[in-house]
Amino acid sequence: MVRLLAVLALLLCWPAEAGAQPALDPASKAALARLPFDTALVASVHVAAAARTPVGARLLAALEQRGDFRRAAAELRSKVGFDYRRDIEQLWLAMPPGALDGEPRVAFIARLSIDQARFLAWLRKRSGRRLSQRKLGPMTYHVVGDIAWAMLDPKHLLLAHAVHIEEVLRAASGAKHSAAANRPLVLAAASAGTGAHAWLAVLLPDPVRSRLRQDALTAQLAEVRWTAGRITLGGVTRWRGQVKTTRRDSARGLVAVLKQMLEAAAASDEVSAAGLSTALRQTSVSADGDVVRFQGSLPPAQAGAVLDRVAR
Repeated sequence: MVRLLAVLALLLCWPAEAGAQPALDPASKAALARLPFDTALVASVHVAAAARTPVGARLLAALEQRGDFRRAAAELRSKVGFDYRRDIEQLWLAMPPGALDGEPRVAFIARLSIDQARFLAWLRKRSGRRLSQRKLGPMTYHVVGDIAWAMLDPKHLLLAHAVHIEEVLRAASGAKHSAAANRPLVLAAASAGTGAHAWLAVLLPDPVRSRLRQDALTAQLAEVRWTAGRITLGGVTRWRGQVKTTRRDSARGLVAVLKQMLEAAAASDEVSAAGLSTALRQTSVSADGDVVRFQGSLPPAQAGAVLDRVAR
């Protein structure tokens, strides 16, 4: 009996993937603990850190050329004392499989510093009777039209579609399992995110894999378990990532597919006009066991050209 219990404990504690496991940073681990278990995509941006780099500063300046964004940012600064460049530390975007098919189940979590009382007073004055306050157990959230938000704690704000926010709040409160218990997603996020200014982790849902298997042209992509990628900004903008497949021969086959996709993208008019063709063609793709690894970079001159295009 003791031996049986020991074996069961070993199985329960055995890692989901063989080999050394990367560690998920504490902030992202806390964010995943506030998201639903079935989350299939998580993207994150370290806003404050990115804003301190030349490339990040230029990108944010380009965004501020857009009238709606500029006006909203100016109003938050004057009415709430909130400056997104200074006060947003990190953002996470999360989507379950249904959102990939168009369902309004998207959630944002922001780690930030904000005067909650001033923010709520501003929102009430701005929204009037359209703003409603609702409760889910001990948690309070607010709704304006189809947008809902809640302060999860003094440092984390949740923004989600009104039809989705209660699902997220149940995970955040511990009433339902959270994405922190989704081991493939945690592994993908950890593989992508440590030290990056922006990262992305995606699980390929089973229904999507089933559809991919039905077409000979896409069958190879059905062998993908998850994808993780990251971008770091600096003198040179760099990206790298990995694609976890079901087996070694799948990884080798996927290398050829990804190289073809990169070449096709590099030859497109949009990519060429953005000045990214050379960078895509020089992106390396290789197989390492059942994992496909890729990495590339963008020199300062090319990054500047891309940002100038974004600003237009």
